[in-house]
Amino acid sequence: MAGLVRHAPVPAVADVGVLAVTDDSWNGYWTTRHFMLRHLARLFRVAWLEPMKDWRSMIQPHRSGDRSSGTGIDGVAKCQPLGWLPDVYRPRWLRSAIRASRYASAAAWLRMHGCRRVVLHVWRPSHADALDSRRWFDAVIYHIDDEYSFSDTACPMSAAERRLIEEADAVIVHSPGLAHRKGGINKNTYIVPNGVDYEHYARPCLIPPDLRAIPTPRIGYVGIIKKQLDLSLVRQLAERRPDWSFVLVGPLGNVCGEENRIEALSRLPNVHLLGYRDPEQLPSYQKHVDVCIMPYKVNAYTDCIYPLKLHEYLAAGKPIVASPVRTLRDFSHVVSLASGVEEWVAAIESGLSGEALAVERVAERRAISREHDWSVLAGRTAAIMASFLGGNLHERVLAAIPKEPGPVHRSDGQTESIDLKGGRG
Repeated sequence: MAGLVRHAPVPAVADVGVLAVTDDSWNGYWTTRHFMLRHLARLFRVAWLEPMKDWRSMIQPHRSGDRSSGTGIDGVAKCQPLGWLPDVYRPRWLRSAIRASRYASAAAWLRMHGCRRVVLHVWRPSHADALDSRRWFDAVIYHIDDEYSFSDTACPMSAAERRLIEEADAVIVHSPGLAHRKGGINKNTYIVPNGVDYEHYARPCLIPPDLRAIPTPRIGYVGIIKKQLDLSLVRQLAERRPDWSFVLVGPLGNVCGEENRIEALSRLPNVHLLGYRDPEQLPSYQKHVDVCIMPYKVNAYTDCIYPLKLHEYLAAGKPIVASPVRTLRDFSHVVSLASGVEEWVAAIESGLSGEALAVERVAERRAISREHDWSVLAGRTAAIMASFLGGNLHERVLAAIPKEPGPVHRSDGQTESIDLKGGRG
């Protein structure tokens, strides 16, 4: 049932279990879910309900497009009940029965391992049917870290997502844009942003050999290459400044419709597409580029994002140039925002200047990043969960958090503190 647990020390509050339900694989490319749950597992016993595979992927597990990286998550159990069955869509009653059995089995596994309280932690609206199995759980948390329609234009919320927001005990959103769109439905909605493993990205490291071979100055993007990036802008910048090296580190994600632009980029002599790198290697790339970039398209989807790389770049202390998407406007004192080629060229030139590399500027960037360490954000998430579980769990959770989690910001702009008596003040 629980196929694998990597490096699993006993969590601080081991009698609380969390079942994470998402569309991602436990050993897939790392996302917000992987980082948050790895740190949450230091506080609670966390199980990752591995998504069911369709029959094609069961026959050809390593077919093109497989997003498995093979690393897994330290301290998080991979649960795969009925893993021998392919996902089915019809008849609907059979699919519902299989899924209900999986939720119940995973909850039972956590209780068998000493969890007296179990939280259902849903990350995607495609798993709204987990609400039908809530009798096996003591609380339901819906965690929204993305606009799951993935639409460039604003569109109505799906019925499944509205149900999750309405019926969950609490909703956690990651960005101001998400709070604006989804924060007025459930009164227990909180903002917990994306973070960073600060020490991992701030410490000194050697330059990777493949990066060392690329001429300076190096203008770097580190992350999944996807259709939300303004690849036309990157191409224009590379053509405008052939004396700069543009380095893109990361795997290809959903690039539907952008294939020709990626091909055009790859043909430029000063553009270097380095591909996937293990998460442990990424800081060495971010530390040794000269300017970090976030060249997003500005649309309804990116209005809701909170880029994972923001605080990674800041922890590295590097100058940053980005598109003026909503979340990044709140960091305009440490991120240079640019629209159009001319502004981008000027902002990158400024980032390459001595003033941008001054000790006090580097320290300012790192100070902001340190406040967003994943351990702090996981503590806030644990405190929110504990507030719906009753008993003395609030006090025990807060005592186990290395740093005081501080105020939890509600989506209505108010601040809701987590007190030590199990209530929300």
